[in-house]
Amino acid sequence: GITEKRLSEVRGLISLVSPNFGDILYSKSSTLGTTLHAVGEDYSQIVIDFTALAEKCVWSTLKDGVVYCASSFSGEEATYPDDWYKGLVSFGDDIWKYDVLTGEGELFFDFEAEGYELDITNMFLDEKESHIFFTNKKDLTLWSLRIKEPNLTATTTISTL
Repeated sequence: GITEKRLSEVRGLISLVSPNFGDILYSKSSTLGTTLHAVGEDYSQIVIDFTALAEKCVWSTLKDGVVYCASSFSGEEATYPDDWYKGLVSFGDDIWKYDVLTGEGELFFDFEAEGYELDITNMFLDEKESHIFFTNKKDLTLWSLRIKEPNLTATTTISTL
């Protein structure tokens, strides 16, 4: 029953709230891309070191503070995120894993190295977090990426569904 303002006056705001409602991942626009940030439960601001739209991310429900994001930098000067929504620009994404609690981020899966150029959207995880599912915005195909245990790295087992 309590409301509180956590973010305001952010141009091109796209936000994604964590499953525990403690953290907010958000992106804001510029002409060269969007910068990704997180706001912690204590209102601390974290700048994440890769360019992405918060909409192209998914929070882990099993590991507090962990988020997977599809990210690329097109280098095209455009009005982000508007031109992406309109289909005027497209991305060739990779998937990054970032922990907002530790500040550690890593390239999780490099699609370009595997010969794919995907503009990833609608990411979600299965309940065991053994797979990441997403849509390729370029042709609207559904994809899955299997997550290998125990160190949670991605395998090259990718498939369209």
